[in-house]
This record gives sequence, C-alpha cells and structure tokens, in this order.
Amino acid sequence: MIFNAHTAFALGLIALVAGTYLLARGGKEDMCCKAFAKIIGTVVVILSILCVLCTGFYSFRYLEEGYFLSPHPKWERGMEMKGKGMRSPRRRAPRRK
Repeated sequence: MIFNAHTAFALGLIALVAGTYLLARGGKEDMCCKAFAKIIGTVVVILSILCVLCTGFYSFRYLEEGYFLSPHPKWERGMEMKGKGMRSPRRRAPRRK
C-alpha cells in the first residue's frame, strides 16, 4: 500500500519537473510554438502540484487510519467468504435434442 503512495508521489514530482522544464524552455528559446509550450507547461505544473498535494494528503490520512500497517488493505479483511471461497460457475454442455 505504501509503495503505491510513493510511486504516485514520485510520478507527480517527475511531472512537476517536466512541466517546469517545458515552461522555462518555452520562455527562453526561439521555438515555433512558444505560446503553446508556455500554456502546456503551465497546465502540467498546476496539475502536478495538485496531484502531489492530494497524494500527500491521502497518504497521511491513510497512515493515520492504519492502512499502511498491514500488507492487506482494510477493505479486504472483512470480505472473507467464511470458508466457502470463490468458485466459478460450472459450464454446462449445450443441450442435445
């Protein structure tokens, strides 16, 4: 569970760096699409900041609730089938006339 939070946080930071690079490069060099690069860079930076903030908030929230203390999520603990297990339906042969 904590691995997912770390992965999402790292991807958010990578997107933030990429958006900042695109924003900086679009402002300095002579490019054919200078305005487009600035717009895309700004959108990427804003969305990646929101992603990093949401990931951090929910990671701390899940940490406080104890989701990271066990390898299985809490919602899986109460879903046991009481010894029955999950079985697939049997396939029936087509009926012959």
